[in-house]
Amino acid sequence: MTDYFFGSTTIILLFAISLISLVPAVKHKVLDKFSKNENLPIIVVLILSLSATMGSLWYSEIIGFEPCKLCWFQRIFMYPIVLISFIGWQLRDVKSMFYIKALTMVGIVIATYHVIIQRIPQTGLSCGTVGQGVSCDGKWVNAFGLVTIPLMALTIFIAILLVIMLAQRAHSKTNNSTI
Repeated sequence: MTDYFFGSTTIILLFAISLISLVPAVKHKVLDKFSKNENLPIIVVLILSLSATMGSLWYSEIIGFEPCKLCWFQRIFMYPIVLISFIGWQLRDVKSMFYIKALTMVGIVIATYHVIIQRIPQTGLSCGTVGQGVSCDGKWVNAFGLVTIPLMALTIFIAILLVIMLAQRAHSKTNNSTI
């Protein structure tokens, strides 16, 4: 049941990312909202990163799934985003997006690598676990035969990056500067 909730949420988020990225009217509406409320993007990033953090803790601490090595690395780059975005929101500091963007880009690389390991086992790629820990190519969750935990992580990282890029664009239009 939980797998399908998180799987459905991931699919909806992927749809939203596609809609915002590909439909100019939707993108302009989001840019307009972001330019009118400079704090909105950091709040969206906080909600996305907090959701990812809670989801990962749900799977490991409540359900009992042991995270693999690559899952730990993805957590290392996701968890600080919650704290940085919270502080940025409280201080109304749009410059915090710079740090979040760096963490997000590294997270995207790790999550993409993890998705490739799971989706294309013939690549021979590995996460480097030799006799220790959980294998990175295992699919603990496979909602709808498509959505795995690494795909969930990749989706959240991409959504956060999209929010940051749109916020930078909205900010540069209103202030003639970049975040």
